[in-house]
Amino acid sequence: MFMSEAMINNNQKPNQPQSDLKLIQEEEATDVVVDEDANGGGEDADDDTPEIDINIHNVVCNFATRCHLNLRHIANTGANVIYKREQAMVSLKLRNPKSTASIWSSGKITITGAGSEPESKRAARRIARMLQKMGFTRVKFTGFRIVNVLGIVNLPFGIKIDQFTQEYPRLCR
Repeated sequence: MFMSEAMINNNQKPNQPQSDLKLIQEEEATDVVVDEDANGGGEDADDDTPEIDINIHNVVCNFATRCHLNLRHIANTGANVIYKREQAMVSLKLRNPKSTASIWSSGKITITGAGSEPESKRAARRIARMLQKMGFTRVKFTGFRIVNVLGIVNLPFGIKIDQFTQEYPRLCR
């Protein structure tokens, strides 16, 4: 004979043989254990799970403007700009989001130093808008791409690098 959930939750027991009552009591005990785990009431469950800490420190992205840029004009009219003639590029620094843009005359731009992917995209759009305000009206924001992400991971266990490289040489090339 099956009992409804309302009867189990209200601890109401119909007239049943002893063997059925024992089954119901076991079901109630498992319900209580499941409820504690679902509500996070057990403090021991938090201690057993290892914690992996991931911190992103630098995101590098590229985008194109679809037009050639006059680096000398950018260096003369822009703020926080360094003209590197020997490398044929201009370095432009932003304060918010804190990042640095490397601008080439071909219209390719690389941005480094952003703390996340959305910050990187925001910095790229700001650079494109600054170039438009400097007089490059043909500048378009195209080909945005995340190229590299630098992060640090703290694992709850140690890694034996020598043993790992010996056991998995194909993965360590």
